[in-house]
Amino acid sequence: MKLDKFEEFWTKWSSEWYENAKYHNDAGIECPVREICEIKEGYHKELFDRYEKIKAVTKKAYFSDDTKRLNRYKRAAVLAYAINGASPLLYKCLANREYIIDHFFLKQRLAIHVALGSIMQEYPYELVREHLSRGEIIFSFPQLTTAEESVGADTFELGMYKDLFFADLYHNYNVLTLANVFWLLTEKASFLGKIDPLP
Repeated sequence: MKLDKFEEFWTKWSSEWYENAKYHNDAGIECPVREICEIKEGYHKELFDRYEKIKAVTKKAYFSDDTKRLNRYKRAAVLAYAINGASPLLYKCLANREYIIDHFFLKQRLAIHVALGSIMQEYPYELVREHLSRGEIIFSFPQLTTAEESVGADTFELGMYKDLFFADLYHNYNVLTLANVFWLLTEKASFLGKIDPLP
């Protein structure tokens, strides 16, 4: 993907997240994320450089042929880690910046949304729209535990955000594992698993 296409892609999916994402404040009230943050203007250039570097390291580390194209799940994982290790958000409450990052996982939520968007756009738009028109959800995040009332039990989705947060904190990234998670979500928790991707 060239820089101009990356800019188009980033603008589409980051804007969609920014316009629609919600968080629960300390009072438990659902609020739009745009109340506490904004996406840095023109950030796609820095993000593109990070994405390309992580992609190159991934190919060199895991594959004998580093000219080979990564599949959609590995590209999504590289993208998620690129966003997660970057600073694409400006927080409106600078005094509480660290608290906001830790408490609401906004950057991690953005990273997962954009990464899943990169997977989704590799499927025929008309077929995806047909499923959406029937009220189907693109990705259904199952619970990590069957005990609904368990103290401290995280949803699958929250577990992903925490995993990204701590991966960044401890500089412990695993592209292949995250790619496997994206594959499982696509194949087992999405109608995309029933649709043939674009060639």
